[in-house]
Amino acid sequence: MKAMLALALAVCLCAAALVAPAQAKMASQKPLRVLVVTGGHDFEREAFTAMWNGLDGVEWTEAKHPDAHKLLTPEAGKAYDVVALYDMWSPITPEARAAFAELVRKGKGVVAMHHCLAGYPDWLEYDKIIGGRYFERVPAGAPPSLKASTFADAVPYRVHVADRKHPIVRGIVDFDITDEVYGSFRVEPDSRPLLAATEPRSGPVIGWTRTYGKARTCYLMLGHDHVAYGDPNFRKLLVQALFWAARR
Repeated sequence: MKAMLALALAVCLCAAALVAPAQAKMASQKPLRVLVVTGGHDFEREAFTAMWNGLDGVEWTEAKHPDAHKLLTPEAGKAYDVVALYDMWSPITPEARAAFAELVRKGKGVVAMHHCLAGYPDWLEYDKIIGGRYFERVPAGAPPSLKASTFADAVPYRVHVADRKHPIVRGIVDFDITDEVYGSFRVEPDSRPLLAATEPRSGPVIGWTRTYGKARTCYLMLGHDHVAYGDPNFRKLLVQALFWAARR
């Protein structure tokens, strides 16, 4: 009997030794802290909030304009791991520009979503941070070939994975979605195409990655309303983009 008890105790101790490291590893995997920036453009708040609340491994805080710039500084950035831009804001002081650029240049990753492509029309450095520009109006002195950007609501189209080796698209193949699309926008030439579309009303490249200083940044054109918020492919893209930008 004593031998059987000793054997049972040994088995339990071995099992505990195997389980403990796994539990410790799970405990060490803290949620990804995301600062979600909004303002300057309407959106379906209830569905948007539900989407963020449903993302695995993500803990998010919303920063609303006009106060969001207070959190887009190197000092405030210590409280979060990555920035998600879902704003379309224009006014920004020289001090806020410098702080935002420094935050990213020092390594804070950015995932730029949908309409933020039209943000800060008078701040050229913003184009370099997120990698592109939607032109609500043609800038003064622009070449005649440059036209104002366009949009079309509720367009059914196919999203093509352009860079199948990138971690952001791991486990994702070409998929169909109905979403707002943009046309005639600029993509910075050193941006790396991630997603593409052949829909005539859309630009050909609808997702890309790049670096700005020490930071990783990504842009996703997807994400206009509840249809996109609830799409499993979009949600997976968003989560993987956030973790990639945060180097997690």
